[in-house]
Amino acid sequence: MKKLLPALATTAMRNTALQLINLKNKVVTLFVAFFLLSVSVFGHSVTGYTPGCNAGPNYSILPIVTNVNSTSNYGWQYKDASNVWVCIVNGNNTINGFTYSVSGASSTLTVTPSPLVFNNPNSGLQGLVVRCVISDGAGVNPCTMPSGNTYNSDANSVNLTISVSGTSCGNTIPTCVLGGININNLTQNLFVFTNGNVDANWQGATKGFIGSVLVNGVLATERTSGTVPYAGTIYSNDATLSAWQNIVNANSGQAYASLNQTSMLTSAQTELENAFTQINALTVTPGYASSISTSLNGLNTQNGIPQTIVINVTSGFTISSQINITGDASDVFIFRWDTDANFSNGYNGQVKFESGGAIVPLGGLTAGNFIHVAGDINSSGGGSNPSIPFPQGPRTNNGTGSLISGGSDFGGGGFFTGYWLTTGAPTITGSGQPYGATSSLSNGIFVGGWYTKTTQFSMTSGTSGVYVSPAVCLTSGSIGDRVWLDANGNGIQDASE
Repeated sequence: MKKLLPALATTAMRNTALQLINLKNKVVTLFVAFFLLSVSVFGHSVTGYTPGCNAGPNYSILPIVTNVNSTSNYGWQYKDASNVWVCIVNGNNTINGFTYSVSGASSTLTVTPSPLVFNNPNSGLQGLVVRCVISDGAGVNPCTMPSGNTYNSDANSVNLTISVSGTSCGNTIPTCVLGGININNLTQNLFVFTNGNVDANWQGATKGFIGSVLVNGVLATERTSGTVPYAGTIYSNDATLSAWQNIVNANSGQAYASLNQTSMLTSAQTELENAFTQINALTVTPGYASSISTSLNGLNTQNGIPQTIVINVTSGFTISSQINITGDASDVFIFRWDTDANFSNGYNGQVKFESGGAIVPLGGLTAGNFIHVAGDINSSGGGSNPSIPFPQGPRTNNGTGSLISGGSDFGGGGFFTGYWLTTGAPTITGSGQPYGATSSLSNGIFVGGWYTKTTQFSMTSGTSGVYVSPAVCLTSGSIGDRVWLDANGNGIQDASE
């Protein structure tokens, strides 16, 4: 009996221990299950977006979501010019002065959110930043909840910068020509490179770039290095972006690639060459047949009448000061930079902006009122930015909105204001407008767009760009009878002017 009691005690202790172990295992199992459930139910995330321009046209954005469930709700927001997130609703939304008809702005109690669809897209969507936000529960609208109380609504949210340039979704309403020159497709982009067979170097360091880029990837020798903040879509007629794919990869959520765009590239080449021909044939505006660039400072064309002013700039090609030009919002200025004003032998001379040199639009003008044709261009740093409202950095909404991710404001340099159609130094003939290589650009700041058939370019230290949409479309234009040199810059034609 004495021997049996210890044995019974030992057995009871063993059973208790086993029960404790089983209980512990259940607790661990429950904890793991709860953890996995928490990840599944509460760890909602937006990992990216699939945007697209579709037949119609309409522009759709499908969010890529993970760890959602059948109680999840989805809403959409856009960032306004004051850097504030604003709800997008089904029906009409007024954004950047345009009224868009929207569907798919909310999805409820589902694991498969609907795409956000702009049913009447136009170029006003270019550069707009949007995001999808998520919450759980019947009747809960994630869009109207305070920031941070929903998923993908804090400062680290995954956003999309819309790019419609070069697509039917990017057409301005109405579609028209600028100052009588058909560059409608070109001016939907920040850059168009139709050649670049010798070198197409796009590198850092830089303040950043925003806007669509179209490159002849079949010809261009793309290369890059350093950090290049970029928001937009790079279109190519090739099957890859080669080295420029690194730029897209480094800007996840705001940069995209669109390949095999053969017809887009062909149309751009044709439009650029035709634009040179059209601009060459224009009659120069009286008094501007042989102008010095700096003599244009103070030019004022304000008279309430739409005008197209054609100016031959034949000297003063190195600009280190600000050239202030005032005009109506309906005016278009076309600059032909050529030392001999004989366009058939090419645009001769190198145009160089440096030390804060710039053409500064005043009155009703923006960068979208200016067209330039030139051969070689160059730039260097120094100086300061023109004052606001001149775009200060790679910002959304034509340079007036928020900075792109990784971007920063310009700090002086040489500012190319408007749409620059260039050829490079005119050393090659026999294929349209004479063309050739472009000098290496340091701290060149493009405010508007650059469209070129150059064989060689290198955007190096400090070179940056911000897309600005066309400010005015005219089917025709004329020079009025009130163009004067506004010597004191007061915007009024005084008795002595």
